[in-house]
Amino acid sequence: MKFLAITRTKDTYYMLPLETRMDVMKGALAYVEKCRKAGKCKEFYFTADLKGGTSIWEVESSEEAARLMLKNPDHAFMDIDIQPVVEWDAGVKALTEYRKRFVKR
Repeated sequence: MKFLAITRTKDTYYMLPLETRMDVMKGALAYVEKCRKAGKCKEFYFTADLKGGTSIWEVESSEEAARLMLKNPDHAFMDIDIQPVVEWDAGVKALTEYRKRFVKR
């Protein structure tokens, strides 16, 4: 299963002392890099303001997705929106079947 994770840094992160923020950031970057090398995180893009990101992950189950998000050191300081995604070919197939079922010509 692939999913899209959209993250945004919470204000509480910026209330931490600078040294603590840098430690959290260092841990989060190392964690995502570890997931990238393991093939779990397929793509990661930062937002232009560097206060969030968008990433594509590939996992075996929704339980694994939840575990991976919870293990991230900055999880407590991020709002995370997780959306399952469907590959192009599978989406086109489903839409074509839908059209055939409901649109009579």
